[in-house]
Amino acid sequence: MENKKLNSDNYDRLAKEIATKKEDKQNINNPDFLVIIGKNLRELRLNKGISILDASLECEMDSKYLGQIETGKRNPTINVLIKLADFYGVNISDIFKGI
Repeated sequence: MENKKLNSDNYDRLAKEIATKKEDKQNINNPDFLVIIGKNLRELRLNKGISILDASLECEMDSKYLGQIETGKRNPTINVLIKLADFYGVNISDIFKGI
């Protein structure tokens, strides 16, 4: 196995790769990310004329929890997002529009 030294080209490439990964992670943990998802979910629900209580009952979750998701205060699991997308009759990508 060849021993490779970390030259300046490799170092620059590695530093850029680490910075990109760090940037991606920050975008995911950015509270604005949750607010956008919440606004999209609320818009989908309201466009269907569904109350938060009816949506939460149908999706088997507490209405307070759904309200917190819609205001960006909670970070829902992918399973919750899939359940909501199915109930609203949309593709899950519709929940992520604007991100």
